[in-house]
Amino acid sequence: MITANVYEIVAFLLALSFLVLIIFAIPALLQIKKTAKSVEDLTLESRKSLEMLNGILKKTGDKTGELDALFKRLRELSTSLTAMTEIIGGNIKAPLITLVSLIIGLQYGFKYFVNHSDDTESSNKDKGGENVKEQE
Repeated sequence: MITANVYEIVAFLLALSFLVLIIFAIPALLQIKKTAKSVEDLTLESRKSLEMLNGILKKTGDKTGELDALFKRLRELSTSLTAMTEIIGGNIKAPLITLVSLIIGLQYGFKYFVNHSDDTESSNKDKGGENVKEQE
């Protein structure tokens, strides 16, 4: 028969427990190794992406500086155009109003003259006067 004292049984149980722990720990340790490798690969890929992003951001910053200069020039141009428009408008406004007023006055006077001459011809016909064209 098998005879063992308490210490031997405890030692056997501890050894058996340790064996079970190792058996279940091996797949977990392998998975941790794979995860660490994936994290390392991801870190390398992230570094490459960050380097590319830094290059893009630097180029964008340069272009932004160029755009700032362009917008500054546009502001200066719009200010110059506004001043030029005010100067031209001030110099042209008065003569233009005078010219338009003269044209409208001439048009009104011409219409009045044409209408008044038609009234004179019709009043001559009413008074017995004959038109030269009608005699022919």
